[in-house]
Amino acid sequence: MLEATRRDLAARRELKDSAKRTEGFIYFDVQLIEPLTRFILIEQIRQLRNVAYAHPFEFSRRVLIIDQAQAVHWQAVDLLLKLLEEAPETTTLVLVCPNRYELRPTLRSRCRLIQLVAVDESTIMKVLTDDAAFPQSRRALIARLAAGSVARAKAFDLEAFQQRRRPWLEFLSSLLDHTAGSGGLPNWRLLFDSTRALADNRADFPEALRIGYSLLSDLMRIQEGLPDSQVTNVDAAVQLRTWAPILRFDGIEVLKRGLDDAYRLYSRNVNLQLGFDALAVELHSLLEGTV
Repeated sequence: MLEATRRDLAARRELKDSAKRTEGFIYFDVQLIEPLTRFILIEQIRQLRNVAYAHPFEFSRRVLIIDQAQAVHWQAVDLLLKLLEEAPETTTLVLVCPNRYELRPTLRSRCRLIQLVAVDESTIMKVLTDDAAFPQSRRALIARLAAGSVARAKAFDLEAFQQRRRPWLEFLSSLLDHTAGSGGLPNWRLLFDSTRALADNRADFPEALRIGYSLLSDLMRIQEGLPDSQVTNVDAAVQLRTWAPILRFDGIEVLKRGLDDAYRLYSRNVNLQLGFDALAVELHSLLEGTV
């Protein structure tokens, strides 16, 4: 049932006509509900509610799993809330969310919290070792980026990750490499090319922003003197170790504030590149005054 769900969702995401993506939903006794676009749409929750109150076909109970529950569209939140308030007797609803505080308090208050423990890195490494599809040189990187999830590790798209991360590395490189060398001005062309690349794909921006935060966390860990075993982007550890002492804690703080601002701009549908350009100028001014 879960496999049929995944195939159905994948096919619907490919449809060019957005109106047809929600046509003909069929929910099984065990059902996975995931975002069709950036959001879990109101039609998905409406169908979920209809099915939840019906008797299951094959099993004694229905289990309806809402993955990435923080992505439920704001128009569908009240509908989901009513379902949780009047929970059906023969249906179990599971809301999966990486951070429960991303859910509205009204939804959290009607759920029982079950904390899932992350799988240790050595176990994930073994899974990757048994699968020839993952190159040996990248297994440690994938295992750490999986953040304790075997499913995320096995589904990891290394090429897409590297493509999303490249503008971040170019952004930092254009600002910091000249400082580590002979000094002078940043490579402004490379810098603004990188800010354009970071802002270019709004649909993919949340994932790109997560990569930015992972690099920020690594810079912080390195600045604190932690070993490479604590660095997520282990394949870029040499570069990060060069950049961390140049940024120092005040530069890392500015970078963190810039990423937070980028998320707010994204949420308000404001020009993202202007925000990154302003961050670049602020970081350059800070480095010019401290190096």
